[in-house]
Amino acid sequence: MPAKSNSGRGSNGRFQPGNPGGPGRPSRQTEYQYLRAISEICPVDTFKEIVTAAVDAACRGDDKARIWLSSYLVGHADSKAVCLSQIDMAESQLARDEEFDRFLNP
Repeated sequence: MPAKSNSGRGSNGRFQPGNPGGPGRPSRQTEYQYLRAISEICPVDTFKEIVTAAVDAACRGDDKARIWLSSYLVGHADSKAVCLSQIDMAESQLARDEEFDRFLNP
């Protein structure tokens, strides 16, 4: 059996039996409150300015700007974050659904 440490984790890094763990993830409501606060402070027009600056920096060779932009445009292989291609697919599906609804209910 792995040795226990003061963190409540064994030598393999996993919590040991009987360890209550931490406080856990904040509730979705808390996450939504933070997102609302961010969107109030950084409206879409401000974010467009930030993205424009990132594009300029990426074109000048800034790797961090390029990686940040790429994560939104094409996503990461191991990420669950929404990327532009997923938004395009969702919008296309929504348009097809709305068209089908109009066909069914003229």
